[in-house]
Amino acid sequence: EKVVLPEKLASIGTCAFDSCNNLTDIELPSNLEYIGESAFASSGVREVVIPASVGLIDYNAYRYSKLSKITFEEGVSEIYSSAFYGTKLTSVKLPNSLEYLGSWAFADTLLSEVDFGSGLTDILSGTFYGTNLTSITIPANIEYIGDEAFAYSNLKSVVFGNEAIYIGESAFCGCSIETLNIKDGT
Repeated sequence: EKVVLPEKLASIGTCAFDSCNNLTDIELPSNLEYIGESAFASSGVREVVIPASVGLIDYNAYRYSKLSKITFEEGVSEIYSSAFYGTKLTSVKLPNSLEYLGSWAFADTLLSEVDFGSGLTDILSGTFYGTNLTSITIPANIEYIGDEAFAYSNLKSVVFGNEAIYIGESAFCGCSIETLNIKDGT
């Protein structure tokens, strides 16, 4: 089933569509500012466009949903912990406007591609834990990689665009890294 939410809607509350298995398609209004905690958790939603007006996607918003495709419009600034945990996402392009990405946000997904955007400075604990990433380029704007950030992913190649970076405990634990480059290939 498809749901088109009203244009005047500014907020989707906690658990609003949690476990709505028949909900496969949802159109979010262009004025939406907030997606609440577990709003679409364990739902059947497969694809979504997050409008530029959304400032915050709260904890577990799409956790364990059937989400396989997401588009973030420029303007989205915060994604809280576990927002997309356990979804079917295979790729994600984070907007340049994103300033905060919570821990475990994309953990245990099918991600094989990620574009970090230019606004993010920290990759927190477990953010990409257990994904299908095989190769990543961490841009120069990233200064901090938290504990277990990429642990147990399929990483074989990592390129760092910044030599002044903090790497937390077990950040790449369980990965089979074969190639590691820091800054301009040094």
